[in-house]
Amino acid sequence: MISEVVGEDLESITSDVGKYFTHVARFTIELSPSSERAQTSKALLKQLKARVGEITAAEKLKFSIRRPGPPQGEDVEINLVGSDNIQRQVAADQLEEILSSIDGLDNVNRDDEPGKARIEVVIDFEKMARLEIDFSVVSQYLKTAFTGIDVTDMRDGQNDVNFRIYFGDGLHSQAFIQSLKVNNRKGHLVPISQFSSIRQIEGEPDFNHFNGQRSTLVSGSVDDEITTVSRVMDEALERLDLTSNFPNIRVIKEGGAKETMQSMDSFKRAFVMAIFGIFLLLVLLFNSYTQPLLVLSAIPFSVIGVIWAFFLHGETLSFFAILGTLALVGVIVNDSLVLVSHLNYLKAKVIDTTTSAHGFVVKGAKDRLRAVVLTTLTTLAGVIPLAYGIGGTDYILQPMALSLGYGLLFGTVMTLVLLPCLYLINHDFVGWVKRLRKTT
Repeated sequence: MISEVVGEDLESITSDVGKYFTHVARFTIELSPSSERAQTSKALLKQLKARVGEITAAEKLKFSIRRPGPPQGEDVEINLVGSDNIQRQVAADQLEEILSSIDGLDNVNRDDEPGKARIEVVIDFEKMARLEIDFSVVSQYLKTAFTGIDVTDMRDGQNDVNFRIYFGDGLHSQAFIQSLKVNNRKGHLVPISQFSSIRQIEGEPDFNHFNGQRSTLVSGSVDDEITTVSRVMDEALERLDLTSNFPNIRVIKEGGAKETMQSMDSFKRAFVMAIFGIFLLLVLLFNSYTQPLLVLSAIPFSVIGVIWAFFLHGETLSFFAILGTLALVGVIVNDSLVLVSHLNYLKAKVIDTTTSAHGFVVKGAKDRLRAVVLTTLTTLAGVIPLAYGIGGTDYILQPMALSLGYGLLFGTVMTLVLLPCLYLINHDFVGWVKRLRKTT
């Protein structure tokens, strides 16, 4: 089925059946590089969901695309914490129902689901003694029925192959265990059901804690083409209304929401520190408090270019795109710095007093036009192929390159057009302040 859907884009399939849990199977699909594929991984995933959904024997199906970078949690992870087990259970049930009803959210899961059902054998030792059966024999038979016994191994090239024997077909159902017979001391076969009670019970769920209190984690995956993590979180918590319905339960946001908040907080601090550091250095360089503001004025216009670029490309302004904007600040400040420094040089050393401010600003802009444009073009030549995936796609660097490239392109135009105008305004303002001081 997977081969039919993926077709020539399929590189390999790896299956893990019962590796982590005996009732869980996992299939990992490796695709060919995106530059060589006709369809995106998201499109193939939707087709697989439609086909695999026809499998009725599976109780739960979960689909996900492996993200680049270190392992992460689900997009939406809401941890319900509280010692009131009944309230927490009811809250988790309602939250699971709410998340399942939100469009654009799938793979809704929780960490307190019961495990695989198991067979429980309770032995009546008095009956077993009357039937002259040794407990060690019963234990050996049950072990052979449930897990098997290694009897030998052999060498196959560089690998050791173990041989294990089971009773029956290895499924160890309740009916099979009831019919299983063991030898007593006289050599007679006695059914286990004659001296024990056998029943199938539900598997125990995992019990998780957060800071010493019981917790239940409900999670899901977000389709970013339909909705966002923040929208899902806001809608889910608003509909759940913990304060009114579950006063003893508190919410801990985890997963993509928590990572996004932490990343954005770190970015805000880094951005403020970068702007403040650049401002201090420019103050020392120009010996002025107004000219550093001229240099920094190009930053908002370059950010406008980033926003328009992602809007026109239909892309999400992700965290990596915002990181590209932080890198953009350094480049766009460099272009502005080159122009303002040259204007100051012309004003102080070259232009005579008879030349108007408009004249030397126009000359300075002409002089530095080539330097600014070449800086922009060489940077664009390096990042645009990466932004459009020419030669290969990197999901981390691609949005960074897109924001850096188009932000620089838009910011450069504003630098060449708007910055000279702002310089003239600053020149007139400083002159007006000097004249005002003389008159007073």
